[in-house]
Amino acid sequence: GKKPLFIYSDNENFIAASEIKCIYSILGTKRYIERYALMGFLISKLMPTFNDGETLYKDVNFLPGGSNLKFDLRTFSYKISHDNDLTHWLNQEANVENFSEELEKAVKIRLRSDVPIGVTVSGGVDSSIVAAHAAKHASDDKALTFLTVKNLDKYGNQKLDLQYAHTLSDELGFPLIEIDYSVEEKEVYSQLCDMIWHYELLPNLTLISWPMYLFNKEVAARGIKVILDGTGGDEILGGYPGTHLKVSQNLAADRQILQSLIGLGRWLKYSTGSVKFLSRVCLRNLKLALTKGSNRISAEQGLFNQLKPYLKGQSFLQDANQLIENFFIRQKALSTAELQAFEIKNYFLPYSLYANDQFSMAWSVENRSPLLDINLVKYINVPDNQKMRHGFNKYFLRKAIPSNVSDKIRWRRDKEGMGTDPLVFLKNNDKLIKNSILTSTLVQEVVDICTVEKHIKIGKLPQVISRGLFTLSLLDEVYDCSLA
Repeated sequence: GKKPLFIYSDNENFIAASEIKCIYSILGTKRYIERYALMGFLISKLMPTFNDGETLYKDVNFLPGGSNLKFDLRTFSYKISHDNDLTHWLNQEANVENFSEELEKAVKIRLRSDVPIGVTVSGGVDSSIVAAHAAKHASDDKALTFLTVKNLDKYGNQKLDLQYAHTLSDELGFPLIEIDYSVEEKEVYSQLCDMIWHYELLPNLTLISWPMYLFNKEVAARGIKVILDGTGGDEILGGYPGTHLKVSQNLAADRQILQSLIGLGRWLKYSTGSVKFLSRVCLRNLKLALTKGSNRISAEQGLFNQLKPYLKGQSFLQDANQLIENFFIRQKALSTAELQAFEIKNYFLPYSLYANDQFSMAWSVENRSPLLDINLVKYINVPDNQKMRHGFNKYFLRKAIPSNVSDKIRWRRDKEGMGTDPLVFLKNNDKLIKNSILTSTLVQEVVDICTVEKHIKIGKLPQVISRGLFTLSLLDEVYDCSLA
């Protein structure tokens, strides 16, 4: 499901395309946005991926990964079969003893290319294990280059990720290119519009979308047309510590006290928070157990509560309540595998994959992610004590890193990330953001613009709401959309 396929069908047309703009180019019609999908973005900050194939746009669906579509020319209709979808592969039995061999095969397959290959490295464990296997199987007649972000602090010194990337490059013996994607503040708005033109949906501007778009532009400029990365390590191998804490809280609310304490204990060994913070987390778990989670508010409910005063119409309220009750299952998952499956099938991973694909192919760069090989997704099912152990997340992946990578990298826990928030660039020009929100006809269809304007003037509009509405205004600026 990494490569998207969008479909549209009516009595006269059947259109399948890898980009939504192709569909509208053929139809010559205006884009209408589905309220349900829009609300999914506004209350969760990411575009959800729905099992029925619904997208942000009315009558435009996507073909789920691992599915087959058969179109009948006689009846002008189609059927979709899901025999080989992600659920099938997620249910396979996993043995951590086979992980290293299966990952090595996945990397080797993705080194097939007739053009120069790059490997994005951050000095983190996911990209390092991919780079180590790539270095092992790199052919002598084809250059292999490591790529990283030029992360410097305000004094011009290398940040930790950049230092570790250089360490990895030296250990494996391949050149490292530092990518500097700095942007002039006056160019940010136009480049965000360019990014939206390629993406066509609603990205989270504060996550990886913006730096990924700029990074791939610079990669292409250096003649590299295929890149391998470490995407999927956290999702498949339970690398996000928050996953373990969330499940521990869910178990406490469900009165499964022993399992909750075991999960909480693993998380506490990993956490570097203050004593005050850790005490507060433990007390929260105790409160959840005592109250059975009554009055507990999910992140989506909390965001919806902030958004509610601005929304127009009851249909948005109904859509939000349905999404919170039936789609977002984070507060219901009683195992890390269950929560990981949701993120892999319906939420963060589909968003990340689509962004990876769109923002690399925008510059004719093919992105390949060995850790998302179909034979590796089953590793969400390994026991939790293999995912997080001795205070380390992704424990069995760390153990599987080849010996040509030093323990300094294998056991590091101080990952920084490549995030660059475009709104930081715009902080000295917030009038632009406000004007974009207040003048967008699409935003005016969604919220009471008078209330929004009033709260902007007195500094009362929550930043998280402002960011969502700004993203919506960018989409409107580029594609002139209306609500369905």
